[in-house]
Amino acid sequence: MTAPHAVRGRRRGLGSAVRSRLAAARHAFSQTRLGWWLWRCRCRIRVLPRLRAAMLPPLGHLVACVVCPRTGAVRFRLTWRMCSSMWTGGELATFTSGNLPTSISDPKVIRWHTSSFSYLGDLIDLDFFGLRRRRFRDIVPILLLLYVSSLKLLGYVPEATSIYRSMARRRDRIGAYGWIGLADITHTVALWRRLVDEYDARGFTLFPLVDGLTAFLSESMGWTFAVEATFDEARRCYTAAIEAAPDLAFAWHELARLEADAGNHAAAAEAMTEFARRIGGGAGAGSRTAGKLEAARLRALAAVPDVDADDAATLRQWHKGPVRVVSTQSHRETVRPQSSAASASGELPVSFRAYWRGREHVIEKKLTFGPIGSHLVREGFVSAYLGAPFVTSLGESFESSTAYPFYPGREIFSPLFLGRANGYELYVARTTGTIRNAVVLPGFADNYFHFLFDTVGALALIEPALLDGRDFVLFSHGLKPFHRDVFELLGIAEERLRTQTPGRYAVSAENIVVVDYPTPLTVVHPRTVPFLRDALLGAQQEPTPGKRIYLERTGTRSFAQRSRRGLHQLFSRYGFVVVQPETLTVRRQVELVRDAEAVAVDAGAGAANLLFAARRAKIIILAPLVAYTEAFTPLCALGDLDLHVALSDARVHPKYLLTWSDFQPEPDLETLGLCLERAFAGSGAEASRPARGAASRNLS
Repeated sequence: MTAPHAVRGRRRGLGSAVRSRLAAARHAFSQTRLGWWLWRCRCRIRVLPRLRAAMLPPLGHLVACVVCPRTGAVRFRLTWRMCSSMWTGGELATFTSGNLPTSISDPKVIRWHTSSFSYLGDLIDLDFFGLRRRRFRDIVPILLLLYVSSLKLLGYVPEATSIYRSMARRRDRIGAYGWIGLADITHTVALWRRLVDEYDARGFTLFPLVDGLTAFLSESMGWTFAVEATFDEARRCYTAAIEAAPDLAFAWHELARLEADAGNHAAAAEAMTEFARRIGGGAGAGSRTAGKLEAARLRALAAVPDVDADDAATLRQWHKGPVRVVSTQSHRETVRPQSSAASASGELPVSFRAYWRGREHVIEKKLTFGPIGSHLVREGFVSAYLGAPFVTSLGESFESSTAYPFYPGREIFSPLFLGRANGYELYVARTTGTIRNAVVLPGFADNYFHFLFDTVGALALIEPALLDGRDFVLFSHGLKPFHRDVFELLGIAEERLRTQTPGRYAVSAENIVVVDYPTPLTVVHPRTVPFLRDALLGAQQEPTPGKRIYLERTGTRSFAQRSRRGLHQLFSRYGFVVVQPETLTVRRQVELVRDAEAVAVDAGAGAANLLFAARRAKIIILAPLVAYTEAFTPLCALGDLDLHVALSDARVHPKYLLTWSDFQPEPDLETLGLCLERAFAGSGAEASRPARGAASRNLS
């Protein structure tokens, strides 16, 4: 035993004798009762949960092969990729062994009783209600569901669908879980379709290139099920799950969530009541209470304005404040006086070139924008549970000042707002502080894009007279360096800035200015662009010939490391220099972009720097088609920029809302090469390849 220690000691610069003595002392201590007990505690606390979290998915793979032998698409390499990508392994162990009292699939429930929240737990389809009380025979479906839900989490939706369909052909609980999985996929896509319809109505997507979202899901992503997903189809699947296992509480919970998203509050309340009734035992007490609370909220929304006294008492008990019902019609004229700075809705004609699977498309269309402005609120409430301020006055929420006004679960943005139905709003009057004589700036201020175009862009919508004597309030976890840089460029002293940390609270508001959310669909509103360019860019500069930069995205929604080498090589052939903008100050980013001849950028917050680009500069945006919106097209159109969009496929890690889904782009070097070739045609950047035909598309 001493020889290996001696070798390692010499390699690490530690004498073999010292290492041997330490090893002997450690071994002797481990033989004592105290040492044995400490070793057991260490294993139990640190080793076993991680081991269990790492072993469950592979075990689930083996179970899947036994339960669903006809599923040939499941391969062990998927398990390996899943395990290597699952950075929440420790939290998964918490879910499988801990006492989790609430649903982890519904943010509205998490807001009431949350002990932990994880990226995996937000998406997994498993019934965690009373998991520790499951019978031995339920181990098989539990392991299977852990595996198939993780497949869906990592974007292997066709493989997950095939397993769910095989499960649905079985009886009892396995069949019920299969139907729930299929329903979850159809439910998710149905919500996506609602969102994409809103985008398409305003011309904000490029899905018409592939004949719509349905065709794209079917052709590009290989979704063999749910490409025509509707709420009715999801309801049918949930109902089938309930028929297969009527005692399965999770099926009732998911059916209630579906009905709530569809606007059927009475049906949702009935299903949530059934869910609460079927939860039993000590470990499920919290879930049962949360179910009763959610059922009370849904019944109240179905009955407004005549809310049952018992339901009102239940809501008051948990929200610690009086429950109020307010008509959204009777107060509309007095609650929302728009300033004269409000803009009328309008259209912005745009023209650019998009490249998809080796073809060039000339895009000509019109983008439609709604009116935005500012409001003087004498009294109201402000909260920012998920980051963006949520403002109500006399109970009525400002839809235009909300990040997602069409989102079915908008109540997760505020601990006050309990929902809207039938021309009324249900809310709780509870506050923990007061904001007076201030401007409440909108936006997720901790995000560079939303801070720049929402928080700062909102200043363009306020009449100068309303700014006199008022400080600026932004909801953020403190002032960040890019906050200070931008406000310094604007000439706003730090003494006038007040930050509110987002959290589970609300504050009273007196004599405040509320500004509409400029980018509710994450598309830059054209009204903010001239103000931001004048305020932050100053004097315009001409492009410097040969100065080409590629602003690379890192972290989430970025190209995999193995793909970047090919991208870098291709860009270097055209004279681009790779830059990571998050490593630079805002001033440095402005200096870098303002005189560049060409700017290539991955779609994301870093593309906000296109605001500083010189007129007539060439812009290349890299984006997966499924994640692409016209976020920066208005910016390029108003800045007289030559826009080229290189589209690619992507693996989608689906979430409840399309804009919240994670996308792993898969670079298409051939299409990007065509984009660069056409963008720099005649410039001598590189010898051109054989030309291919261009397809002109008018998407207006």
